[in-house]
Amino acid sequence: MNVSLTPETNGKLEIPERQNVNISFVKVVPPDSPPGIRSSDVKKASFRVLAPYSAKDKFEIPGVSTGIESLSFQSKILLSQLQKWSKLLRVRGVTNEYNLYNM
Repeated sequence: MNVSLTPETNGKLEIPERQNVNISFVKVVPPDSPPGIRSSDVKKASFRVLAPYSAKDKFEIPGVSTGIESLSFQSKILLSQLQKWSKLLRVRGVTNEYNLYNM
């Protein structure tokens, strides 16, 4: 499916940042999935696209910081890895809410 994406900042469309992208629907989650995206409090619905985190530059708006809200990883020893990530985030001073996903 081909779509045109125009980012919106504070209710204003960012026309210069518009991109045309091709979306393929698949039943796979890439191992480097992007951070979680919060739903808008203003809009009643949203359309989300899961893209590899390595492609995040194509979806960013210059000068707008969205921050990382989640982190994905792969591990065969889930509990041990979750404890390590949680400790690292505390040591780094992360105090806001976050999500950890074992892919």
